[in-house]
Amino acid sequence: MDAPNPLSGSPEKPQEGWGGQSFSPASFGSSSQPMSQPNPPPQQPTQGPMVPPPPAPEIGIRTMNSDAQTIKSSGGDTASPKPFNLSDFAPPKSSGGQPISQPTMKASLPNDTHPAESHPKKGIVLTLGIVLIVLAVAAVGYFFIWPIISSPETPAEELVVEEQPTMNFVHSSFLAVPADAALSLSLSDLSLQGIQSGLAGISGGQLQPGAVQELVLSFNGAPVDFATYLSLLLPELDTTALSSSFDQDFTTLLYYNEQGVWPVYIAKVKPDAILAAQPLISSIEQLSSLSNVFIASPGSPNSQGFKDGQVNQKPTRYLSFFSPGAALNYGWFNNTYLVVTTSYPAIQEALTKLGL
Repeated sequence: MDAPNPLSGSPEKPQEGWGGQSFSPASFGSSSQPMSQPNPPPQQPTQGPMVPPPPAPEIGIRTMNSDAQTIKSSGGDTASPKPFNLSDFAPPKSSGGQPISQPTMKASLPNDTHPAESHPKKGIVLTLGIVLIVLAVAAVGYFFIWPIISSPETPAEELVVEEQPTMNFVHSSFLAVPADAALSLSLSDLSLQGIQSGLAGISGGQLQPGAVQELVLSFNGAPVDFATYLSLLLPELDTTALSSSFDQDFTTLLYYNEQGVWPVYIAKVKPDAILAAQPLISSIEQLSSLSNVFIASPGSPNSQGFKDGQVNQKPTRYLSFFSPGAALNYGWFNNTYLVVTTSYPAIQEALTKLGL
């Protein structure tokens, strides 16, 4: 048996709308088409009695009156309209009556591509800046800091001041017989050049051949000691060894003859120092600076070297040079005096003045 259709032949049921009002589909006029209902799902053939379909859902229309009734029924107040003026919404004005401009913000448009384009440029500039700073720091560290750290500390150079010898003695001549003339010679420079220039300046004096002139040497107002003087003429000699063997004072003579002017030097050996002084003086035979003892260049020395000689039957040693009359002589006398001359007649005259 077919189930009865609920829509066919059944009376229209009034529907309840906003504000509790009821209406029926017929109230919309006879010309209105009946509201279409959703088609029921197709019936599946089943065994047994047919189950009627569910009733159609109720459809209501929401109105302002229904909303007000709902608010009132739930205990709320009903809304009441209030009058307003458009001037209440006008922008504020300044004291001069001009409207105050409100800050506006520029809206970013989705199609605005300028900010997106500037981001890569800023990133490149920032990267280049960082690279330049790193390179600058590395350069400073490599060229300035690293040499200071890696280089070994070198001691500061000390200023070496050459000390001049202290002259703390009074000169006294060794001559037993006074010289034919005496002259004080103040050296402008205590050096080999100062000595040679000083002697050359006074050797042109008009003294008779065979005359002996005594010189009193000084530097800065003080007498010159023997060890300092002889080590300037013969720099290979040890000044300390000379000071240990000889007294500070010594006598200087100039001997004149037809062949030139010849220096003479007389030194006094210290007591009990003769054994140390003799080998020290003998060592001059090996020196290459013997020509410094002469005022003028004596030429080349004899290739046979030093030879034995004697003066007043006293042993000496001598070396002849190429220039006529030039010969370096030295000898020990009375185990007290060392006499060094630049010609043979000069050593003869020196021993006479010494009373030997």
